[in-house]
Amino acid sequence: MLQETWVQETSNLNLQGFRSFAVPAARRHKWGRCCGGLAVFVSVELDAECQIVTNQSNNNILAVEINLKDNQVLFCINVYVPPVNSAYSAKEVWQFLDTALGDRTTGLENTNIVLGGDFNARMGKSNEELAQHFGLYLENQFSLNRNSRDVKFNKNGLELFLLAYKHFLLIMNGSHLEESSGLYTYHSVRGGSVLDYFIISPGLLPAVKTFIVDIRPESDHHPIKLVIKTDVDQYRVSNNYPLDLVSMGPRRLKWSEPLSNKVIDLLNGPVLETCRDKIVKCTIDPIEGYQQIITTLKPYLIHTEPTKVNKSSKGSWFDAECRSQKKILSLAIRAANKNGTDQFYKSLSEIRSQYKTLLKRKKFEFNRQNWIMLDLAVRQKDEVKFWNMVH
Repeated sequence: MLQETWVQETSNLNLQGFRSFAVPAARRHKWGRCCGGLAVFVSVELDAECQIVTNQSNNNILAVEINLKDNQVLFCINVYVPPVNSAYSAKEVWQFLDTALGDRTTGLENTNIVLGGDFNARMGKSNEELAQHFGLYLENQFSLNRNSRDVKFNKNGLELFLLAYKHFLLIMNGSHLEESSGLYTYHSVRGGSVLDYFIISPGLLPAVKTFIVDIRPESDHHPIKLVIKTDVDQYRVSNNYPLDLVSMGPRRLKWSEPLSNKVIDLLNGPVLETCRDKIVKCTIDPIEGYQQIITTLKPYLIHTEPTKVNKSSKGSWFDAECRSQKKILSLAIRAANKNGTDQFYKSLSEIRSQYKTLLKRKKFEFNRQNWIMLDLAVRQKDEVKFWNMVH
């Protein structure tokens, strides 16, 4: 699940080896980038039928129904809930979730739920404290005790808690299955908080392998990772298939007349013609001969891997100073998560502010230098230098 894709054309969201389902980002102003955007990627190895079940009028929800083998259904919902004090109402989001979950948890024993995203919900340290804070009396139906570092509550936290309680779902954050229990998923100048969650059906609990809050300095939000063992994993283990046999490999080319002519020329060329004669006359092992033919044709039938841009190469604004400051920020995040004191969060806020200021300055200086070089190329009427700068 991905959030904040900023992509308006959902056809541009492609990931090799996965089927993509997306909700486009919204353009709220005539200028600047789009806002929001959700995506769910389903591995083609699952060999499952998938369909989107989403309220088309709301860009904050993406629900994908995945029909697995043995009539098992996995209902994945990617959600963004606006903050409590936002100008955008979260009421419609909660209503849709309540209806969608009710339709799929009532009398459907073969359906499991995976609900995840940025809920902007603060649920306190434990379920018991949240219930006590809002004066709720709830039966003890939760099989996972939650122990979060975020001790504060808000309205979205109450809504999410009641949604999970009503539909018999389990909150993964802060549970004993989390590798470092109760880590913050968001950091700001005011400290840390838990805003991003994974919530699942009890039927998936035995299949959960890991739940992790990852440490990444690129965003104020940290990615959360839920790994569930599926039938695909069991199938691989039981049959001892090597990984290279199930790998998708390079993306194939679309067949066309020019490509057909190219392949025919190669097959009639001296190299493959000699190989074909050897196979016909049985002077070479047929398997070895066909392997030689495949090896010769393969470079012309697949896409070449795109050249990766090396950030440390000349011409990039993200230099050694930026990488060093990024490393310092990562260490500060780990220290704040480990200790959780106000002093560490104050230090983290200062380091993050320095990192963002450095990136902004480096990028500005890089763009400014490029404009100077472009202007110089125009004045000197140097076409080669001009087009090199443009591209």
